[in-house]
Amino acid sequence: MIAKKLTFSIVMKFLQQGIGYISLFFVSRLMGPEALGIVAFGLSYVAMFGAFGIPGIGAAHLKRVSEGNDFATCNGVYFTLKTLSVMLVGLLIIGSIFYSKYIKGEAFISPIHEKVVYVSLIVYLVDQFSLMFINTFTARKEVAKIDIGRVLGKSIAVIWKVIVAFTGLGIVYLAVGNLLNSIVILLFCLYFFRNYPVAKPNKKLFVSYLKFALAIMFISFLETYLRNLDKVMIQFFANSTHVGYYTGAKSISLLLSSITVATIGLLYPTISYYCSKKKFEEVKILSLKAERYLTMVVLPICVLMSIYAKQIVTIILGAKFVDNTPAILIPLSFLVYTQSTVISFKYQIVGVDKMRLALVLSGIMLILNIIFNVIFIPSEWMGVKLLGWGAQGAAYATLISSILGSLMFRYYSWKISGVFGNKVVVKHFIAALLMTVTLLILNRYIPGKYFLDMIIGSVIGTLIYLSILWVFKEIDKNEVKFFLDLINPKSLHSYAKEELKEGYIEKYKD
Repeated sequence: MIAKKLTFSIVMKFLQQGIGYISLFFVSRLMGPEALGIVAFGLSYVAMFGAFGIPGIGAAHLKRVSEGNDFATCNGVYFTLKTLSVMLVGLLIIGSIFYSKYIKGEAFISPIHEKVVYVSLIVYLVDQFSLMFINTFTARKEVAKIDIGRVLGKSIAVIWKVIVAFTGLGIVYLAVGNLLNSIVILLFCLYFFRNYPVAKPNKKLFVSYLKFALAIMFISFLETYLRNLDKVMIQFFANSTHVGYYTGAKSISLLLSSITVATIGLLYPTISYYCSKKKFEEVKILSLKAERYLTMVVLPICVLMSIYAKQIVTIILGAKFVDNTPAILIPLSFLVYTQSTVISFKYQIVGVDKMRLALVLSGIMLILNIIFNVIFIPSEWMGVKLLGWGAQGAAYATLISSILGSLMFRYYSWKISGVFGNKVVVKHFIAALLMTVTLLILNRYIPGKYFLDMIIGSVIGTLIYLSILWVFKEIDKNEVKFFLDLINPKSLHSYAKEELKEGYIEKYKD
């Protein structure tokens, strides 16, 4: 059932990103990289303040529910803490702008940047209230109730953004599209949560949540900064246009990130449950399977995105991005691979409550990321001549720090479960390397300037990749049949229909 839930979640996230590419296609061409950059900066600026609002509450809820605590009481505790957290963050952001403008007398970057930040603040507040329900659904592995709402919200936001792009309403109204998306998701979550139980918090569970949240708070704080620091640093070291180039590449790589996000939603509560029961053999088996399947799927997509980066950017973003964004897309693609394949190893450390270790490792990653960003992004800082790679530098800084962090997390998860990684992925890398060489040779005769040429090359490359795995006996008829069953539309439709229809039930299958 977990495999079916994961497949459904990945398919829905692919659909969500595919819908998002529609608005990206028009906005990038009609409004340019600066508009994308300002909106992305606003969201990242607000998100970095969100790191001060006890961000570990959601993880605490996932862990306590997966451990079998009373579901209704867990909801009461989580909703109380989350509401207090959201109010705190809102006050901090408004207070920071008020202090800057009216006490220090310093203007924000620009009036448009300031307005976009206000819209992004409202988006953040609505999203945080939605997370109350989303994390509850995630803790119960009810992914259909999350993903269908997100697809609906994305669809409405896309229609709005396309209208803004064609009518020239401006960047602030473009940011409002994110707000529409958030409101739809919240309404959808409220509808499906209507029969779920919420009980008065008890002191014991409240303290348990708070202790775990405070323990993981700094880890979540650091992870939030790692996700958003790059765009903020590009803004201050370069400009909004460079943020736009970076955001365009990031938006394309989100197709791969969809697999990571879907995997996190199901792996974390499952690993937490196994760790709480000290079933480390199950943790080991799950971690190895997760890395094997993720590598098998994500790695060839990374190769295709790298080989055809220029063509992909041209098709999705347009000519305004083609000189800068392809070089950013390549490292960001492999960044997604690095992040996705280390997930299960990372959560082993959190699952056994080694919070101090996880905090130290996350802190090292953040420090490395800052150092590399400072070296790679600006041309000069404090009188020191630096590389000046701009947005491309931020992509490589994040990739390098992520690889180093991945190795550290793998080492310490090996101490817990005795597994550093799955040896069979070496076969995947050999297949991917041969696939890459073939496509590079093929591109000498089929330049890939047109969409059809890219499709032909992608099909040939994928067939070569799968053929090599078949020769290595890494896939066989039974595995192919298993994958085909997972992506069977009738099967996925039946799963979604059953979950949405049943509402809340006290006991459910893993």
